[in-house]
Amino acid sequence: MEIARLAYKLNPTQAWNGFVCGMAEYRHQNHKEAVQLLIEAISTSNDRNCLRLSYLYHAMACWELGQFDEAKASFKKGKDLCDLIVKNVDRPFQHDKVYALLALEEAEVLMGLK
Repeated sequence: MEIARLAYKLNPTQAWNGFVCGMAEYRHQNHKEAVQLLIEAISTSNDRNCLRLSYLYHAMACWELGQFDEAKASFKKGKDLCDLIVKNVDRPFQHDKVYALLALEEAEVLMGLK
């Protein structure tokens, strides 16, 4: 957690730092902080791998806060980006594919979609 916060503090405009810190906050049940960090990651990223994960974790954090409409909207954006992997439109490195599909499944389970 401290390393993620330090990386974000040193370079808050780097979308991956915002995503990692937001994911760490989510895992520590700090959902409000996670939402803010993930919004920043989404707004500063042009990397589909970062966006896929940021949208899905944003959806989960919003869901935990009872912000269901926002959660569903972010989930749809993240799922649409994951569908590009499944359809072979995007061909990320294998580890990026695994991370994205695991996050998608976690979000589906949390939100009762699976």
